[in-house]
Amino acid sequence: GSHNIITNSYIERVGNIAHTGHGISVKASGRKSEFNLIQNSQVKNIGQAVQLRHTEVKYNVVRNILFTGSKSQGANGVVLRDNTSYNTIEGCTMYKLGMGVRFADNSSELGTQMGGHHNKIINSVFNGCDVNIVSSGLDGTAKPSKYNEILNCTFYNSLFMFSLKESFGSSNKMINCNIVNVKSKIKRGSASLKISESYNNYYNGYSKPSGTGNISKNPSFIGASSNNFRLKKGSPLINKGKNLSQVSSDFNRISRSSGGSHDIGAFEFSEEGQVLPEPESPENEDPIVEDTPIQNCDEFEAWAGKNVRINIGESVTLKVTGGDTY
Repeated sequence: GSHNIITNSYIERVGNIAHTGHGISVKASGRKSEFNLIQNSQVKNIGQAVQLRHTEVKYNVVRNILFTGSKSQGANGVVLRDNTSYNTIEGCTMYKLGMGVRFADNSSELGTQMGGHHNKIINSVFNGCDVNIVSSGLDGTAKPSKYNEILNCTFYNSLFMFSLKESFGSSNKMINCNIVNVKSKIKRGSASLKISESYNNYYNGYSKPSGTGNISKNPSFIGASSNNFRLKKGSPLINKGKNLSQVSSDFNRISRSSGGSHDIGAFEFSEEGQVLPEPESPENEDPIVEDTPIQNCDEFEAWAGKNVRINIGESVTLKVTGGDTY
């Protein structure tokens, strides 16, 4: 169906069972499934944790999902399958997975297609994954996925950036991304990678490719060892990205750009906490109130009465005072 909302949910595959499982699936062969919103949830230890599948699956939003689990048990993130298109993956965290985002096609079911086209992966963090982006056929040859965009994402401590059993063509774009401690660019396969790469940072991993605005600088994270990938003041990534109209805020919904240009990576530099605007909901839906992230714990009193989001690895001290109704 269309115009559905899944929010504040927890999905886990328990035990090392034979099938790696499906978490949240949007499938619609022969009928439309559009403008659905999946948000503010955690999916653990599932092979196809969130699956967007079939030509009729369009204009869906997957936002603020934490993907976790055991690589040995096949835990992966988002799968874009069988010609799905115009979907947005935004503000998600792929934490120590086998694969972060996979483009795939099941040719035996519906014939040979591409995994997906015109999809966007925005402001997401890939932390400790074996492979970040995969292009493959599930049971044979798939057509190359086209016109997808990877924008303002942070990739950290990965073995491989891409795994290519099927081609990932030059119409795909990767812009304003921060690629740090990613050992190798391509895992395997004779398929071609001709993705357009610009305004990205490549540090302490594989070599910086040619492309407008690409740099190789220490990003100066606040605390990568504690999974805090926000930028310190003076980071060489500040204002070094490209202004993108389709990326109007960052992982924490801080407005972009706060300076002359977008910062590189999932986090826009900000010195102080901000009251943030509500995010846009899919077309024709009522607005959804989203959690407001903590930016300045010293001023925690200012957040009283509000929902707040604490990022993975972030610590806060809560002081509770008052009567017997709190």
